[in-house]
Amino acid sequence: MRAHLRRLSHQLRRERGGRTSDDATLFMVQWHGGGPEHLAGLD
Repeated sequence: MRAHLRRLSHQLRRERGGRTSDDATLFMVQWHGGGPEHLAGLD
């Protein structure tokens, strides 16, 4: 998982010419299964 985020981060920097322009955060979730009954719902 760390390697995927590192590659994504490096690719984004390459695409932007090594510059960043905001305070965006990369957030990645690793799903380990389970059905939708385990998810929180929004009413």
